[in-house]
Amino acid sequence: MLDEPMSMTRSWSSIREFYESLVAHGLRFDAMIDLIRKIEASSYSTGVFAWTSMHALCVVQTAVFHPYDGPVLYITPTLNGDLEFRYFANRWQRAEWCRTAREGAGFDLLMNFMDQLRWIPRINFPPP
Repeated sequence: MLDEPMSMTRSWSSIREFYESLVAHGLRFDAMIDLIRKIEASSYSTGVFAWTSMHALCVVQTAVFHPYDGPVLYITPTLNGDLEFRYFANRWQRAEWCRTAREGAGFDLLMNFMDQLRWIPRINFPPP
């Protein structure tokens, strides 16, 4: 009997709840929660998929299963409340793209990234 592949991606609401639990324990992840709420309120909620790895949000184009070695955007909250965006074409390469967004600017940077890599054209998804 073959083992069923294990899904890595999770619903946006469960991801938001995870970060809300971290904030409840005193961590400064308000910018991440703001970003996820904007994703949930937009067409991105059905256009991109994600999971968490430690404190990082891992965003991909399609639902993926373990093990996954394709393109991924890591969004990580920093100690000062910013969000760091790092794009990897696969896990064996260095980050091809790295940007930092101040609190409240994460969704705009995400839209720019999606458009730049042609994951989702910005014109199809106006901000919420």
